[in-house]
Amino acid sequence: MKPFKFTGVDDLKQFLDQTGEYLRNRLPETPFLCQLGAGPIKDRLLDYLVRGGKNIRPAMTCLACGALGGEPETAIDVGIAIEMTHTWTLVHDDIIDRDETRRGGPSIHAKIRSDYKNLEHINPGMTADHLGLSMALLVGDAQHAMAIDILSQAALAQKLPSDLVLYLIAELEGKVLPALLSGEVDDVFQTGIPLHRITQEEIILMLERKTAALLTFAVVAGGLTGLGRPEPFHPNIHALRTYGNSLGIAFQLQDDMLGIISDESTLGKPVGSDFKEGKRTLAIKFAWENASQPQQSRLESLLGKPDLSDLEIDEIRNLVDTLGGLKHTETLALQHVELALNALKIIPDSVYRKQLENIAKYTIERNK
Repeated sequence: MKPFKFTGVDDLKQFLDQTGEYLRNRLPETPFLCQLGAGPIKDRLLDYLVRGGKNIRPAMTCLACGALGGEPETAIDVGIAIEMTHTWTLVHDDIIDRDETRRGGPSIHAKIRSDYKNLEHINPGMTADHLGLSMALLVGDAQHAMAIDILSQAALAQKLPSDLVLYLIAELEGKVLPALLSGEVDDVFQTGIPLHRITQEEIILMLERKTAALLTFAVVAGGLTGLGRPEPFHPNIHALRTYGNSLGIAFQLQDDMLGIISDESTLGKPVGSDFKEGKRTLAIKFAWENASQPQQSRLESLLGKPDLSDLEIDEIRNLVDTLGGLKHTETLALQHVELALNALKIIPDSVYRKQLENIAKYTIERNK
């Protein structure tokens, strides 16, 4: 594959599109994928990536690299590895949340179940549903391994310094993934905590672990690649870390709002799925705190109900909106975007810093 070169740094949409296009062209050629035998893992491994996505994380990695003096293309393999990491967490998250759709198509376990729907006639001991869940777990495992392989190959091919790659792998596996896993556990168990017992601070901490940790790593890894060495205490790296953490929280807060107000075609997953799962979002918690006792009881009786009707979904939406949950979440998201923008001020002025600023603004302007 010919060397990659960004041609549209001044245009954020073009930069994001180029990142996604390179990612989708590059991944089918990776040695890891080529070594997989035929079957559901190889067939479905790139599904979510082929369907598109925002390409925010790999783009931010490349922009952070440019902002700290490197060529943005230098960080593309790091960005791809981070996007693969994000993707396997989505595959496993869809299993945990029992989501049937992702990015406008079937989730991985739903697709494999459909692909092998006639299996039970051949092998009565294996249901298509169990196979779908089992193979989707392995797809996520393969994506995890593929991310590490991409980073390792970049060092072996001398595209990146070996000490930098080793540091990035250690940081990703030893610090970021424990945060991601802790955030996922919090997300699951928070659904069973009564609304009067959970705090807004606990919800924010869950968001910080589940979403902000990987997004922070994306910009920090890009910045370190720009420096060309593992220097985690460099003041500009500290600035990028603050930027990424604040932006990650804002990003998830916006996602939570979209999960309440968007329709299925825009959202890419069923409307009301967060309500059916009983997720304790900041909007829900704030609305409950400002509700009357009958409204509180009604909210708690509806949240987590797996067979919510459209009318009940609309009822929750209206309650959350009327009681100020959406406005409160929007205000907090704006505050975190402002923190992210302020953190960037010590980074030297450049088109790359400007685009990192634009991504922060895009976070709260996007509708999906």
